[in-house]
Amino acid sequence: MDDIEFLGIKLGQQIERVMNTFGMPPLSGMPINPVTGEKDPLILIGNVVRAAGYPAAADPSSFGEGSRMLDQVIRDHDAVVSTANLPSIPLSWESTRGDAPFVLYLRSFDSPLETPIVETHLGVMSLEELLAFRLRRPWPLIGLGRCDRPLLGVGKIRSTDDTWKRELKKLSLNATLILVVPSATEGTSWEIEWVAINNNLRSSIFLMPPNYSDDVDWRADWAAVQRWARFMGLAFPDYDDEGLLFTMDPAGPVLRTLNVAQWLSDDNSWVTLMHLTRGSSDSIADAKRNMLAFLETREAESQQIDLFELWRHKEQAIRKSIREKVSKVGAASDVRWLPVLERLDIINNAIGPMRGRYPGIRFSEWDEQERHAGTGVYTVWWGEDDLVWADWSTNLGETLTEHARGRIADNAFCETVFSTEVVPSLTPDVARDLHDGLIDADKMNRYHIHKHFSVLFQVTNDVQDAKRLALLVNKGVLSAGRPRLRAKSPRKSRQRST
Repeated sequence: MDDIEFLGIKLGQQIERVMNTFGMPPLSGMPINPVTGEKDPLILIGNVVRAAGYPAAADPSSFGEGSRMLDQVIRDHDAVVSTANLPSIPLSWESTRGDAPFVLYLRSFDSPLETPIVETHLGVMSLEELLAFRLRRPWPLIGLGRCDRPLLGVGKIRSTDDTWKRELKKLSLNATLILVVPSATEGTSWEIEWVAINNNLRSSIFLMPPNYSDDVDWRADWAAVQRWARFMGLAFPDYDDEGLLFTMDPAGPVLRTLNVAQWLSDDNSWVTLMHLTRGSSDSIADAKRNMLAFLETREAESQQIDLFELWRHKEQAIRKSIREKVSKVGAASDVRWLPVLERLDIINNAIGPMRGRYPGIRFSEWDEQERHAGTGVYTVWWGEDDLVWADWSTNLGETLTEHARGRIADNAFCETVFSTEVVPSLTPDVARDLHDGLIDADKMNRYHIHKHFSVLFQVTNDVQDAKRLALLVNKGVLSAGRPRLRAKSPRKSRQRST
């Protein structure tokens, strides 16, 4: 009997597909089990999986497990193919639903809670694996992972501790849908923040895992998730032992819900998922942007000029305003700083096609791996035209990394933001959670900074130049006037960088 036929039609087809996909040579024969002395197809499956790039994979213990391992190898391969050559979307643009043919699955690497297990005809599966099996067509369910062996579940793209955040940003901005399993870990907090900060809520579906076992306490973990979501202005539903799929309106309330068991029994599971994400009030933001573009067009028509000429006029007006303010509050020699001050302003973001983009780099996109060393000056902005902060530093990269982390201790910027922006905005329930130590102040501050702030910075020749530029900005020479936040102690904001 042919060795492939010996395995049965399904397993034979799976092995052939894996071998063809990875360009493996034809089988030379069925391996012999050294213990029994007989042909052992389970060893063959293990050999094929290891040859496909999973060196740590063990031989399966059953044909059912072997079939699932081979399926996982294909899912991982399909994940790589589906995400190859993704368009490079500027992360500073407010994102909308992507159109790449995959669904992104977000779950923390570090969660101590395993997804519930489900009995199937192929054996006991995790809920994640069952979801991947159900959603394999028309678009695969993919996620990030460490793949030295086939981790049964969604199709995985290999990532490391240094690269996973950058990979996640790219995937989330391109995915047609995002399926999020929240849990109270640092990693998933960051993932949920990214979804909320970058306008991905309208394409995101949250999964409340069902409580199929007494060994895992999802209810207690969910209470911590609710506290964090409440701070972000999202009213997550109370825990339901049967599990829940739900979507959130960016305005805060739950948009739609669906029982997990009901969804798993639905033959039209894809249609149901797409229906869950309909009707978000975030379309108001799109209408606002469209209205601004319309008004700008009407303004150009009323002046009988084209849009490009209108934008040039506005840009010239901003440059003139900066020049006049510098002449009024500065010394004669300060005129030499005009080009630098213009780069610290929002000239390119306040007009024309760049409107709607955050100035410079959003703190949610700040990459600690990139080094912006050197002495310089920086301005922090809320949205497009609200100047929040201006300061200088002898090490811009270190200073701005500390700002992006949101840690309040020994950082005047973070301390000021927390005391003047975060704390006054808290609802009574969230303020009580903070007082009781149930939610972390630094994480709250980081979320606020990532959600609202971006930074423009400029390297200077020396400390005195940086000081002078920061002084001019704090005197209000930029188009937005004076920064609305100031440090109580001017030196404290630079303790870590001097």
